[in-house]
Amino acid sequence: MTEHSLLPDCMPIDPWWDLYMPATFGEPGAVLDALEAAEASTPAGGRGDFYAVAARAFAVLGRPVEAERLSEKAFRLGGAEADALATFLCPDGIERATRRLQGGGRPGVRADGGCDLAALLVQLGRVEAARAAVEQALTVCPGHAESARWRRFLAEADVMAQVRVARDPRRGRTIARNAMDLIPTRRTGWLSAERYHRRVLGSVPQADWSPAGTALGRLQDAGISVCFFALDHEYARIAPDHALVALELEADALRACVEEGRDVAGAAAALWEASALDPEAQQDAAQLLVALATADARLAPLGLEAAGWLALHHPDRGLLWEGYLAWLSHLAGLDTAVPRARALAATRPTAALAWKLALEVLRAQGHHDEVEVLARAARAEPVLSAIACELLDDPVPTPLRMVVSGRLTPRWPRTARRARAR
Repeated sequence: MTEHSLLPDCMPIDPWWDLYMPATFGEPGAVLDALEAAEASTPAGGRGDFYAVAARAFAVLGRPVEAERLSEKAFRLGGAEADALATFLCPDGIERATRRLQGGGRPGVRADGGCDLAALLVQLGRVEAARAAVEQALTVCPGHAESARWRRFLAEADVMAQVRVARDPRRGRTIARNAMDLIPTRRTGWLSAERYHRRVLGSVPQADWSPAGTALGRLQDAGISVCFFALDHEYARIAPDHALVALELEADALRACVEEGRDVAGAAAALWEASALDPEAQQDAAQLLVALATADARLAPLGLEAAGWLALHHPDRGLLWEGYLAWLSHLAGLDTAVPRARALAATRPTAALAWKLALEVLRAQGHHDEVEVLARAARAEPVLSAIACELLDDPVPTPLRMVVSGRLTPRWPRTARRARAR
């Protein structure tokens, strides 16, 4: 250990969090400290994987000499991560990725190998072979999110044009975003941005995954770390074919389509229809649809239906739903948007977000003088003063994009109480 090391010997090291992630923030010192701590505390049998992730980290940092030295160490010692890295650095990469896909182990890890195989094949112009690899990955791990994104990408007409653009980031991300997010490069340490999002950010190490025979294990295999319909410990106790798992997969697919700018109608309708299994699931789905509709106006009609359902079944938060009904009516281009917003703004609601939504509708529709009058009148009201000052200080309308967090409360409280009593 160095004198100023950030990681004491007693601290367990996660290679992705402690080596790779600091590299993405441009922190070589933190990477070096973590590597030194890992070398001092990790059993020899597991060092190959640490060296493999460290090699990726130094590639991200733009230090190819260290990256090559560490990758050679990783290959000599072996391990799953070493093999995954060798897929992109050794001449037999296609064979390695094929073995990873067709071998044993967790379905999600095998499907990850299938995505790496698709990345190698598509860069050789073998689009049909890449499609076959993705379909095999989805057979091995149904619902695997990265494979599903590959399927959507490979269904496009200009796949190879996007691949060529992705090789030169100076051309910009917009026209080749999917290729850039899916194909690993030296700049990303031979890890796709999609894999980083799915397997590192917000996720748990693979060693801590729930068994594959549980709902949580299936979701982890699929690459889903944010759940909306139950808590992780609840999913860990139910079967992988539970109806809520299908709902989580539908929700993730819809969020992905919104983020990728793809057609959302089919995924949104599937989620809303599937959520009808019980009122609590429908409430969770409705809140997600309302939030996503603020990010994608194409969802506004279904978002209005969901907000109406929430207003009917959960009138305790009626003012909030009225605010969303006004905003989504605006996004949908309905004449009812301004009358709804005026009625809500006139009530001076105690729900600050509802009031903000109402005034944002009026602002977006060009009624700036009316907004200024309402905002000045609300400056002395404790609940509304902060938003009122914000509206007065920034008169230019800004796009509203709401976010729904993952579920925070137990779906089955009785089950949770019984678990605590044991």
